[in-house]
Amino acid sequence: MKLLSPWRSRRLQVALALSVLVWLGWRGYRWRVSAPFAGVADASWTEGTRILARDGRLIGERPSAEGLRGHSTRLDEVSERLVLATVASEDRR
Repeated sequence: MKLLSPWRSRRLQVALALSVLVWLGWRGYRWRVSAPFAGVADASWTEGTRILARDGRLIGERPSAEGLRGHSTRLDEVSERLVLATVASEDRR
Protein backbone atom coordinates (compact mmCIF):
# COMPACT_ATOMS: atom_id res chain seq x y z
CA MET A 1 0.00 0.00 0.00
CA LYS A 2 1.40 3.35 -1.13
CA LEU A 3 1.15 6.27 1.29
CA LEU A 4 1.76 9.15 -1.13
CA SER A 5 1.47 9.45 -4.87
CA PRO A 6 4.74 10.18 -6.71
CA TRP A 7 3.89 13.82 -7.42
CA ARG A 8 2.89 14.48 -3.77
CA SER A 9 6.08 12.82 -2.58
CA ARG A 10 8.10 15.06 -4.93
CA ARG A 11 6.25 18.20 -3.75
CA LEU A 12 6.95 17.24 -0.15
CA GLN A 13 10.65 16.79 -0.93
CA VAL A 14 10.81 20.18 -2.66
CA ALA A 15 9.00 21.89 0.23
CA LEU A 16 11.37 20.29 2.72
CA ALA A 17 14.43 21.28 0.68
CA LEU A 18 13.19 24.88 0.40
CA SER A 19 12.51 25.02 4.14
CA VAL A 20 16.03 23.81 4.89
CA LEU A 21 17.51 26.35 2.46
CA VAL A 22 15.52 29.21 3.97
CA TRP A 23 16.54 28.15 7.48
CA LEU A 24 20.22 27.89 6.48
CA GLY A 25 20.04 31.27 4.76
CA TRP A 26 18.53 32.87 7.86
CA ARG A 27 21.16 31.30 10.14
CA GLY A 28 23.91 32.51 7.79
CA TYR A 29 22.47 36.01 7.75
CA ARG A 30 22.20 36.12 11.54
CA TRP A 31 25.77 34.84 11.87
CA ARG A 32 27.03 37.50 9.47
CA VAL A 33 25.23 40.51 10.94
CA SER A 34 24.96 39.16 14.53
CA ALA A 35 21.94 39.44 16.76
CA PRO A 36 19.85 42.58 16.36
CA PHE A 37 20.26 43.56 20.00
CA ALA A 38 24.06 43.36 19.97
CA GLY A 39 24.42 46.97 18.77
CA VAL A 40 22.09 48.41 21.38
CA ALA A 41 23.12 46.24 24.32
CA ASP A 42 25.73 48.83 25.29
CA ALA A 43 23.64 51.83 26.32
CA SER A 44 26.66 53.99 27.14
CA TRP A 45 26.14 55.96 23.91
CA THR A 46 23.05 57.54 25.49
CA GLU A 47 24.66 58.30 28.84
CA GLY A 48 25.31 61.95 29.59
CA THR A 49 27.86 63.05 32.18
CA ARG A 50 26.52 64.43 35.44
CA ILE A 51 28.62 66.88 37.44
CA LEU A 52 27.91 66.67 41.17
CA ALA A 53 28.93 68.83 44.11
CA ARG A 54 30.61 67.28 47.15
CA ASP A 55 27.28 66.97 48.88
CA GLY A 56 25.73 65.14 45.90
CA ARG A 57 23.77 68.05 44.42
CA LEU A 58 23.65 68.17 40.62
CA ILE A 59 25.70 71.13 39.38
CA GLY A 60 25.59 70.47 35.65
CA GLU A 61 25.16 67.92 32.94
CA ARG A 62 27.03 67.31 29.69
CA PRO A 63 25.45 65.44 26.79
CA SER A 64 27.04 62.34 25.28
CA ALA A 65 28.96 62.51 22.00
CA GLU A 66 25.61 61.98 20.22
CA GLY A 67 24.04 64.91 22.07
CA LEU A 68 21.92 62.73 24.38
CA ARG A 69 21.49 63.10 28.12
CA GLY A 70 20.10 59.69 28.97
CA HIS A 71 20.65 57.86 32.23
CA SER A 72 20.25 54.21 33.10
CA THR A 73 17.46 53.47 35.54
CA ARG A 74 16.94 50.27 37.45
CA LEU A 75 13.45 48.80 37.32
CA ASP A 76 12.95 49.21 41.06
CA GLU A 77 13.54 52.97 40.63
CA VAL A 78 10.65 53.25 38.17
CA SER A 79 7.15 53.92 39.46
CA GLU A 80 4.86 50.89 39.44
CA ARG A 81 2.19 53.05 37.79
CA LEU A 82 4.53 53.79 34.88
CA VAL A 83 5.26 50.08 34.42
CA LEU A 84 1.54 49.23 34.50
CA ALA A 85 0.72 52.06 32.07
CA THR A 86 3.41 50.83 29.66
CA VAL A 87 2.11 47.27 29.81
CA ALA A 88 -1.47 48.47 29.31
CA SER A 89 -0.55 50.55 26.26
CA GLU A 90 1.40 47.66 24.75
CA ASP A 91 -1.48 45.25 25.36
CA ARG A 92 -3.87 47.47 23.39
CA ARG A 93 -1.78 47.04 20.25
